[in-house]
Amino acid sequence: RLAALERVAVSVGDAASAAAFYEATLGLVATADATTDDGRPRHLLGGGGSLQLELREGGADGAAAGYSAEGGYRGLVARVGNVAAAVAAARENGGTVLSESATVEHGPSSKPEEGVDVVTAVTQATVADPAGYPLLLFEAGEGEGGVLCAARCDVTAWKASEDWWQRRGLETLRWQANLPNEASISVHLGDAAALPSTGPCGPAAGDEAVLQLRYVYSAPDVQQAGGLEALVVSSPGCGEEGVEEGKEPDEYPVVFRE
Repeated sequence: RLAALERVAVSVGDAASAAAFYEATLGLVATADATTDDGRPRHLLGGGGSLQLELREGGADGAAAGYSAEGGYRGLVARVGNVAAAVAAARENGGTVLSESATVEHGPSSKPEEGVDVVTAVTQATVADPAGYPLLLFEAGEGEGGVLCAARCDVTAWKASEDWWQRRGLETLRWQANLPNEASISVHLGDAAALPSTGPCGPAAGDEAVLQLRYVYSAPDVQQAGGLEALVVSSPGCGEEGVEEGKEPDEYPVVFRE
């Protein structure tokens, strides 16, 4: 195993209500309720896969808590057995529906190389949690509960970001142009040994999660704003003492763990 996305930490105004949303919508369970190093209440949620969500109440150093569309972080991705049911649960538990359930046709990827006529139809929807963070839902697997399987981040220069993550142990699993749905490129990075393939929205099976980088043509440079506090990545040999903290090309806060 090389490296894998392990946890995403975000700030929220009310950690308990945000946790209840994910418990009801995806069936996640609280694995720990404690406080952060600076004394803020936090909830750690997981279930079904290896990716965990950490909800930290209040902003760090007095910053505003919650999602900001002005930043580059675009929330999480979850695969579910029934998108319509998950959307209904989200609506009933403090969430907002950003796009209703629909079948979206995705074109071929360049890696892995797919034929120019390949079309992958995915049933998907997007909701927002009570703190405003987007959650992309896509349908995969009959009767499967919700599994967090990706985190989405916009980037200013996709190649520079891809190279940065590759040097730290993540591998490119999928590279895809998103035309005609959107003038953008998506790069999915993860552990190829544990997760040999990933679809247009994320892994359709398996426990591992991917990091999705999105480059939007003609978009302004990514500026960090909003409540993403950490992308936690397990990376053997990442530092002399097992921990390397830093910000990647777009200044996303990253924590590496042995």
